[in-house]
Amino acid sequence: MFVINFKNYDEVSGVRAVKLAKIAQKMSKKYKIRIAVAPPQHALSEIAKYPITVLAQHLDNTTVGSTTGFMVPEIVKRSRVQGSLINHSEHRIPEKQIKSLVSRLKKLKMISVVCVKNVNEARKYAKLNPSYIAIEPP
Repeated sequence: MFVINFKNYDEVSGVRAVKLAKIAQKMSKKYKIRIAVAPPQHALSEIAKYPITVLAQHLDNTTVGSTTGFMVPEIVKRSRVQGSLINHSEHRIPEKQIKSLVSRLKKLKMISVVCVKNVNEARKYAKLNPSYIAIEPP
């Protein structure tokens, strides 16, 4: 699976994120490859309307309820988002949170892409059995 992380660049603000996701969807179909997109938070539910795998750029290990400003896995799933990047190099989180999020996403039948900085971290987090591991050197 190819993951395209849109990050938070101006080029994907507003409706431009949807345009990029549609291009990725066309390329996925044309070349018969699985492509997932990780758009900025504002575009998640809009892009999830299209037939492409949509991942959150980050989720928080917090609960449904009065947790303003947090990205809650159960809420994101209800918006048809299929999973999340976890521990991206630009948003590293503690090991305990990584373990908890991978487990939580499994229970929710969501995709977990654990980002690691090297092979040693890949070995360590592979034991959690996430959906995917992405090695991205800092």
